[in-house]
Amino acid sequence: MSGVWLYQGLVPKLWKVDAGEVALWQRVGLSRPAARTAVRTSGAAEVAFAIVTIAGARRRWPFAATAVAMPLVAAGAAKADRRVLTGAFNPASLNWAMTALAVVALATTDGRPSGRRPLRAAPDTQPDVGALP
Repeated sequence: MSGVWLYQGLVPKLWKVDAGEVALWQRVGLSRPAARTAVRTSGAAEVAFAIVTIAGARRRWPFAATAVAMPLVAAGAAKADRRVLTGAFNPASLNWAMTALAVVALATTDGRPSGRRPLRAAPDTQPDVGALP
């Protein structure tokens, strides 16, 4: 999920300012220079959130924030211009995939071993002898 945040912030917003992103901001009412600034600002915010997600991988709030924000962002993009929902790599498919990744991350954070908190004892996978016929 952090990789998607990083890519979406760097490539279409900071490195190459995507014309479609600028057009969405213009449809909201911004001038072209202000729209380009908004695209770059949102890209920087996405890169920052990627870093927060990596650094705070053991915390739940970055994943909960992603799960809540992605449907709202998709709805905002659709409200600005419904045509964005029919293009390749559209906000609906990308944001719902990010929401699903965030929900999976939330569901698997508890008890997951990591480099900081390794699994100290192997889990007992042997069947109980009393349960055998």
